[in-house]
Amino acid sequence: MQLKTVGESLNAVKDIENIINKYSSLGGTLNEHASLGHHLAEAMRNYSTESVKAAISNSNLNKIEIEAILSTKGLTGATLETTAAELAATAQTNALSTSQLGATVTSSNLKLAIKGLGTEIKSLVSDVSIFLKAHPGLTGMAVTLALVAAAIKGVNAFQDWADGTTAVNKYNEALEKSEQTISDNEKSISDYNSEIETNKKKIEELQELQSNGTITDAQKAEIDNLQYQNALLDEKIEKLKQANEEELKSQARTAENKFNTQFNESGDDTKSTNAKDVIERVSKDYGGNGSYEGISWTQALGGNDNDKGVAQLAKLKLATDAYNQAVSDFENSENDVTREDVDNAKETLDILTQDFEKNRESLYNSLTSEMEKMEKAKGTDAFNQQAYDSMKSWLEIFQQCVPEYKKAMDKVKDEAKNNPIEQPVTFTKDPTSLLTESDDKSKTANLADLKSEADTLKSLQKELEDTGVIGVDSMQKIIKQYPEAKEALYDYMTGVKNEAELFADLENIYNDDKSQYINSLVEENKANEDFFTSIKQNYPEVISVMKSLVEEVTPDLETLKNKYISDIATEEETANQFISALEQKFPELYNQLADIYDNDKENFIKHVISENETNQDFLNFLSSDYPKLFDLLGTMYGNDVDNWSSMEQAKAKITTDLINQLNALWTQYFEGISDTFNAFGSIMENADGSGYTFVGGQDDSDSYDHNMSEEEWQQSQKATSAYDKVKDKINSAIKIANEAVVKLQDSSYNQIENSIGGLDWNDLGIDSSSSSGSGSGSDSSDKDNSKDYDLIERKIKKLESAISALDTAVSDTYTSWSDRNSALADELSSVSDEISLQQQAYQKYMDLANSVGLDGYYQDLIKNGAIDVITVDDENLQDQIDKFQDFYDKAQDCNDKIRDLNQNLKELQKTKFDNVVSQFEDISSSISHTVAMLDKYIDLADKHGYYASPELYQKQLEQYNNTLNTLTSERDTLQSKLQESVQSGLVEEGSEAWNDMLQQIQSVNEEIVDTVINIQEVGNSLRDLNFTIFERGQDDISNLVSEGQFYVDLLDKMNKDLYDDDGKITNEGLTVQGIHSENYAAYLKQADFYAKEISAIEAELANDLANTTLIDKKQEYIEAQRESVLAAYDEKNAIIDLIKDGYDKASDALSKLIDKRKKALEAEKDLHDYQKSVQEKSDKVTELEKQKAAYANDASEEAKKQVQQIEVNLKEAQEDLAETEYDKYISDQEKLLDDLQTEYEDLINDRIDNIDKELGYVADAVNLNRDTIRSTLENLSQDTELPLTKAMRDVWNSATPVVDLNTTVQGIGSTVSGITLAINDIITRLNDLIAIMRGNLDSEINNYDDGSYNPNNSTPAPTPSYEPDPEPSYSYDESDDSDSGDDGNYDDLFVYKYYYPQPLDTEHSVVDRLKSNNIDASWDRRADYYEGIFGDDDYTGSDYQNIRMLDWLKEHGYAKGKRRGEYSTGYHLVGEEGNEFVITNGALREVGTEDTIFTADMAKNIADFSINPTQYLSSHMPLPNVKPSSIPNNVTSNVDTIEISLPNVTNYTEFKTQLMNDRGFKSYVSEATLGVALGHNELAVNKYK
Repeated sequence: MQLKTVGESLNAVKDIENIINKYSSLGGTLNEHASLGHHLAEAMRNYSTESVKAAISNSNLNKIEIEAILSTKGLTGATLETTAAELAATAQTNALSTSQLGATVTSSNLKLAIKGLGTEIKSLVSDVSIFLKAHPGLTGMAVTLALVAAAIKGVNAFQDWADGTTAVNKYNEALEKSEQTISDNEKSISDYNSEIETNKKKIEELQELQSNGTITDAQKAEIDNLQYQNALLDEKIEKLKQANEEELKSQARTAENKFNTQFNESGDDTKSTNAKDVIERVSKDYGGNGSYEGISWTQALGGNDNDKGVAQLAKLKLATDAYNQAVSDFENSENDVTREDVDNAKETLDILTQDFEKNRESLYNSLTSEMEKMEKAKGTDAFNQQAYDSMKSWLEIFQQCVPEYKKAMDKVKDEAKNNPIEQPVTFTKDPTSLLTESDDKSKTANLADLKSEADTLKSLQKELEDTGVIGVDSMQKIIKQYPEAKEALYDYMTGVKNEAELFADLENIYNDDKSQYINSLVEENKANEDFFTSIKQNYPEVISVMKSLVEEVTPDLETLKNKYISDIATEEETANQFISALEQKFPELYNQLADIYDNDKENFIKHVISENETNQDFLNFLSSDYPKLFDLLGTMYGNDVDNWSSMEQAKAKITTDLINQLNALWTQYFEGISDTFNAFGSIMENADGSGYTFVGGQDDSDSYDHNMSEEEWQQSQKATSAYDKVKDKINSAIKIANEAVVKLQDSSYNQIENSIGGLDWNDLGIDSSSSSGSGSGSDSSDKDNSKDYDLIERKIKKLESAISALDTAVSDTYTSWSDRNSALADELSSVSDEISLQQQAYQKYMDLANSVGLDGYYQDLIKNGAIDVITVDDENLQDQIDKFQDFYDKAQDCNDKIRDLNQNLKELQKTKFDNVVSQFEDISSSISHTVAMLDKYIDLADKHGYYASPELYQKQLEQYNNTLNTLTSERDTLQSKLQESVQSGLVEEGSEAWNDMLQQIQSVNEEIVDTVINIQEVGNSLRDLNFTIFERGQDDISNLVSEGQFYVDLLDKMNKDLYDDDGKITNEGLTVQGIHSENYAAYLKQADFYAKEISAIEAELANDLANTTLIDKKQEYIEAQRESVLAAYDEKNAIIDLIKDGYDKASDALSKLIDKRKKALEAEKDLHDYQKSVQEKSDKVTELEKQKAAYANDASEEAKKQVQQIEVNLKEAQEDLAETEYDKYISDQEKLLDDLQTEYEDLINDRIDNIDKELGYVADAVNLNRDTIRSTLENLSQDTELPLTKAMRDVWNSATPVVDLNTTVQGIGSTVSGITLAINDIITRLNDLIAIMRGNLDSEINNYDDGSYNPNNSTPAPTPSYEPDPEPSYSYDESDDSDSGDDGNYDDLFVYKYYYPQPLDTEHSVVDRLKSNNIDASWDRRADYYEGIFGDDDYTGSDYQNIRMLDWLKEHGYAKGKRRGEYSTGYHLVGEEGNEFVITNGALREVGTEDTIFTADMAKNIADFSINPTQYLSSHMPLPNVKPSSIPNNVTSNVDTIEISLPNVTNYTEFKTQLMNDRGFKSYVSEATLGVALGHNELAVNKYK
């Protein structure tokens, strides 16, 4: 269509506006409104068809009104329907975004809108095309025409974009704040990931140093620190991801709430917000049946403008349905619907539409925003499918009842498909893509890319300043940020280039990228009105130079206009035709001026044209009959620089004005020269977008004989001169145009370059970006009009070839998925392009077919065929038929191809989905293989009888978690692809393909659940492994208990006496006591192990309260713990029973001893009586002898008698005294024996009542007699040929084999004894056994592992040797390891190394003892120590060697203690087993108030006593040699070989009385006799000294 003159179009627009305003102001009856269409049709009757179409395009008329108008212009049937529909869509678009079209139409000053600009350029192209055909020497200007055509497409696309921009922009703004939060989090995640990668590289470097053995302690610590930092960063990333997910979920919930509020007309939040339900409720509110039927529209219209937006939209939907039904019934003459009924329905719809206008855009924006937020939450618990479906239902209502929203965006999409090459980039103020670093660095850089490049340059600059060289890390950054610099970097690495040259190359690349970036933004903003306004404000010189161009052009355009007018007025025939047409179409004007100018036709015509340049009717007349003049007037009228709205428009105006000026100049030239000469010239647009270049010349070669005459030569000089003048003017015009283009380009470039503080890399280091590049290019082609070539087929063929190549790449299983998916994306795009191209080709072929001019009869035959063969003789008709048939067939081929391509597009979309499945299957297959291999390794361990390594299960967990992540990603990707397929329209929901894709997603969901189950099962297996190992350790402890119980039972079966006849415990009794004591501690230790394991289970249960497996296992261990505690007390009770048996034996022995003593006393009494009788008789004989002698010699009888009487009395007194004393002695002895029996029984009862104290004596006795017990066990072992186990030997080789029998479960853990150490050794040996298992398994796995399992230690530690229980593996004399004979200083032998504090078993493990003293405990170092200490064999790590070295370390520490002088000088270990006191000479020490200070003698005595208590006591506390007393001073008696001598006792009675009343003495006697009999420590008597 060619636009009519602006004047006529303007008048038509004004008439339409006046009629609409008139009817709007009536506000009246339906009948008055019904006549609106009729009045509009009448008003447009006198305008040309093209002017009417133009006016309608700038109106807000609906389709019915447009049809009424067009019917008066002769349009009918399908033509009327199609044209009306197109104009209605345009009118609706105008109604939507009139404010955005950038120009208005007024009667006083016509400012061309973008649509007008496009039409103006079209007219110009047509005009210049005609001119070039008239002047074949100027065919080079076809280049410019191609540019103008491209500009037309750009303008049209921009206009369509503008139609839809309001809703889109507002929608984007609504999301901006929330999306910014997510964007910030994503940026932080990206930064953290970069930091993690940097740390990983550093760790790898340090680990390489570690493997080389050159790492320092500080660097080792740095590895730990970096790994800790990465763990923290991973945690932060996870939290940010969770925050983003929560943000999206929050958005979705907010959107749902907002939607439920906005789209619920009732305010009742319990009611559905689905469009169908709301519309049904609204219908019923106004008397309807749920649809438009029965609604009282008078009631519905009342107060509608104040109704809620959703209620207005619901009524609008109902009114739309009512109107569509009325139109349908009217057209089909159904239901007695009249035209008035249709008009009434239309009026109702218009009122509702107008009322909804104020809510329409905001409601639509909210709806689309809420849908977007809800879509992003898919896959989370915030996604509400029901709410989302309700949202979609309202979007469909918008598209049905407010179609401009959909159509505006559809136009942009259609334009993008139809013009994939020339179309401009759609402009949207969204910087997201500019601030997101691109993966493909070979494409045009964006702001984020420039920032990264600038940062790299700054980093390199700093590195060069600091080191003078570029490191490997920096070179890796260069490869990433500057892929174009690979060659330069290679030259640097090979020494071809130095640092400065490489840096200069990188600067050049950056500057190129900066230029490309700026120019891409310039290109992107060419249609941005705000951007152009800013340029005009910031760079006024741009406006100045464009105005200069207009001023330069105007005179030539004025000249050309005058020429066109003169051509009409001066040529007789043309003038007569003009005047005749004027008289016919404008009789009043003709009559008014005809009389004035009479027969002066030339001036008459010039006056008429000049006076009516703004008359719309007159311009319509010019547009149809004198199009060149009309178009030129339109161009001149649009040269208002201040009203140019965009760079695109300005560039197009510059081009238009230049072409028009050149047109005028060439016209002048050809008017002044001979036809003999040809001039030629081409206006070429510069490749960098900086303007134009003229290439031209003059050639007479076709018609001139070079042997010309003088006259001819003079004529040629005239032509040459004229050409030179024209060329100068052309160059001058081009210069100004170029200046305008360059100024426009430079100003836009500078504005962007300076927009954020500068884009140079030095400026961008903090926060900036830049790029620049080449200017816009354009396609150009010269077209040879002498012959037609079908280039459509070539273009299609080229595209099909590219698609074929892409299809091959998509199917190429030998290339990576990345390449295949990239090729698939390109193929999808290319197929879409080909569909668009085929559509264009179809239309072009049909246009060409229609342009042939073939009669409709033959067209119908060709289109439909017939059962006939026709003969055509007319050659012209033959040519027409051939051409039509060729073009029509090609068009149908295009149509068929379009169908095939659409099917292909669907298949490619399905392939895109299937590729995702296949790609993830490859990943899952690899992971599954690894899991299967790990399963086999676990089975291999089981077949060997090994415990599988926890690392195997950990790696399985890792792989299953990888599987879970992969499957989750696959599911999300497949859901996205399915949604993409449905939204694109390529896959219909519910179709077979859709169901296949859905089933694939469901299958992935099932695999996700299976993987979660597998993860749980592996976790259970790992936990069961730990339980199994723990229970194996308890079984080993139970074996030790069973071994001891065996020997107890064996002694019982052998009928061994545990006590002798005197009640003294035997060696066998001591052994039984020892075994029971040992088992008591073992059971307590087991109970302690169970307690700790129960605590660990409880910790797990805290995180999984309902785990019945853990609950059952906990109960199982509780029962086991209870059994251990009860068993311990059974052992304790057995010891108590044994004590009681001993007391009973001792009591019986004492009773027998007392009875024997009493018999001895009776015998002594008989002896005494016998002696007395003999003495009496002897005395009597003596007395008789004396009496006889007295009679012989007595001189005085009286004296003799007196003496004799005195002697008799004295003797009787002495005898009586002696007898009394002896009787008392016998009585006291008997009482003493009776009291001893009673007190002994009381003592036994008292000790039994205080059994805990007695149990302590038992533990002491067992520990004191450990050698006897060990000897007894060894003898039993030899007799039965059952070797003692290592654990049993360890117990009785210890200095303190058993613990205090009052020790509890709580206290056993901190108690050190032979049994506790032996149990610890059992656990350690079990761990060593497991280590051997794992070492053997790792070695075997590494023989055929394919990477599924990688041991943690690249250099395996030596495998600890394992000694089976039956055979002792070592035997050595401790004295061999003493340090006598050397200086005792081994400090130079040890290598010191700091170890972090950790739980250590220094009593059992040589490694732990070394670590506890910060001595390097590695394998190699221990071998060095062993050789340095002993030097008698190679170190193999055997138990024998480790224990030997451990004992040496203990011996050379201070844990055992030595007296002064026994240590050599130098450093020695002190305090390994607790506090020790050290005696030094004359050292001044700080003493506390609670401290005790020993004298030198006291300290020496303590040392002597602690080293050999028995020797010390025997030398310092000799026992008295006690013998039975006799009368009076020396009493001797032999009773069962007991002899007591008391030479210093002068008063036996007093001595005896004091002994009997001394409780200490009685306790001493009890301990010395009974205590020893019960096995107490023999030194216990010393406490009674």
